[in-house]
Amino acid sequence: MKQNIYLIPLFSNQITFHPNYKYLFIYLLLINIITFIVFAVDKTKAINGRWRIRESVLLGMSFIGGAIGGLLAMHICHHKTKKARFSIGLPIMLFIQIAMILYLTIFLV
Repeated sequence: MKQNIYLIPLFSNQITFHPNYKYLFIYLLLINIITFIVFAVDKTKAINGRWRIRESVLLGMSFIGGAIGGLLAMHICHHKTKKARFSIGLPIMLFIQIAMILYLTIFLV
């Protein structure tokens, strides 16, 4: 008996995804938590005047799936909010990541 796992509970009869995609969502959860922590550590280092984490590392972690964690850290920690590559780049990365996930879960089932 095949069990469907629902992507969006409100639309549970329309949008489903294959159970193997749970690994994708576990990955995304972990990379977003790690990205949030790295942004927060960089903010702490900035406050204390210590060596900082490179912007390329912050953007790279956001690019590989951590855009939500990066955006949350930007707003919660008030970090990198004035830099265009973050304030514009992270929402664009998030949009692309959501589009890719929807494509994978809807069209490749």
